Amino acid sequence: MVMKCFVCSAEWNRNSFRTFHRIPKDSEKRRRWAEFLGLTDNYTNMDIVRVCSAHFPVDDFIMKPGGKRCLKYTALPILGGGQSLNDFPDMQERQLENITELMEPSQKKIKRHCLNLRAWSINPSHTSSSTMTASGSLILSHSETDDDKKQPDTKDVTSQTTFIWKDWKSLKAENKQLKEENSKLRKKVKELENNKAGENMNNFVESLKLNEKKCKFYTSLTFTNILALFSFLQPIESLQYWGCKNSDVDRPLRKKCNALEELIIVLIRLRTGLLIEDIHYRFNISVGLVTKLFTSWIQHIYCRFNVLRPMMFPSRTLIQQHLPSEFKKLKNIRVIIDCTEFYCQTPSNFEHQSNLYSSYKAHTTFKVLIGCTPNGAISFVSDLFEGSISDKELVKKSNLMDLLEEGDLVLADRGFNIEDLTIKKKVALNIPPFLKGRDKLTAQEEIETKQIAKKRIYVEHVVGRIKSFRLLKRNLSLSMRGILSQMVFVTACLVNFQEPILNGGNTN
Repeated sequence: MVMKCFVCSAEWNRNSFRTFHRIPKDSEKRRRWAEFLGLTDNYTNMDIVRVCSAHFPVDDFIMKPGGKRCLKYTALPILGGGQSLNDFPDMQERQLENITELMEPSQKKIKRHCLNLRAWSINPSHTSSSTMTASGSLILSHSETDDDKKQPDTKDVTSQTTFIWKDWKSLKAENKQLKEENSKLRKKVKELENNKAGENMNNFVESLKLNEKKCKFYTSLTFTNILALFSFLQPIESLQYWGCKNSDVDRPLRKKCNALEELIIVLIRLRTGLLIEDIHYRFNISVGLVTKLFTSWIQHIYCRFNVLRPMMFPSRTLIQQHLPSEFKKLKNIRVIIDCTEFYCQTPSNFEHQSNLYSSYKAHTTFKVLIGCTPNGAISFVSDLFEGSISDKELVKKSNLMDLLEEGDLVLADRGFNIEDLTIKKKVALNIPPFLKGRDKLTAQEEIETKQIAKKRIYVEHVVGRIKSFRLLKRNLSLSMRGILSQMVFVTACLVNFQEPILNGGNTN
């Protein structure tokens, strides 16, 4: 059932300023309300009577926290029963004085109030007309009589309304102008920040050019190597940033740094393990853009180096031409292999925890198979696998055996029990001897173990060089899982830019 006003029969509307109020339960107040509303004492439905706000002066309302408008305890519907606001000149004056209190901060509602006030200020010129109160509510007025012609002049009220309306329009125009100026200033500040970021990056690159030791510390490479790498990665124009779909945003950082500086930022993050926020504060580049930059460049470098993966595994003849003197007794040696693990975050899923848990490291890890030539150049890098995988299973899944040829020699640790795999390929496997239930090794076996360990130490040095890139040394975030294999492979390729661990016999 729709709520209606007892006096004017106005219906409740959600979008109206009109509010509806019950008759108080206090006997004295109820009696006085009944007098103003013209109700008799024997009226039985007084509890369901509602009176709208159009029949109360503005002074009878109070605003509670939250914007709710309520009646004061002493409020009376004095504008009901055929009376209008014009019968109370002092009330009319107070309406105008308090109009600003009813205005809400929203510009929409201010405009609505002004329109309502303007409509209210117009003097009715025909019978049975209605006017608007300052609160936005209708007041039903009685038929025009001689007394109505003696009403106070509304010229002052109209002028005040016009003033408020013009003032609101001027404030709106001023607000629009200020917004435009604010937008221009923001753009100017952003341009200045971009210029400052570019100057900081340019100065840093210049310092790397002049200081080779500093360049190696931050990137692991000399500046000449960086330029060679940058030339190899051309064309950079084909690089599309991760997360960017439109061609207009394929180069979100070009205003702050060029392609070479972007590459240097990636090398710095790999080598030093700087947090993305650290790079953000150092070079004034947003966190989101640094993330896109790093992911995009890692993928780009990986794709370029991955083409050379077959050539990274040299032939037996080429290895013999550059074989160090320490390996002269090991004929046909092709590769030295070892596994290494990288710590990672512990996932919340128990199944994933079990798959990533390494009993050797007693932690969740990712595992990778590394192979190197006798002079310490990295020749093989597998994808990353979960830490629970065994060395033998890792060799199977890495496809290393597909690269070996008949007669090759593989040098490995005792944990690589892969004789069944090497026999099928007719490849020799050189690993330290096992105890096989004995208390200790024979003297000959101990000598053989020491000789193998002396040769295998070079693959340990290679692994150490990879782990000198501090981003791989800390607990890897599972959010980077999609590019971890690419990161390790790129790092291994960067290690090959460094000086070899051992010089071969033929330097040509």
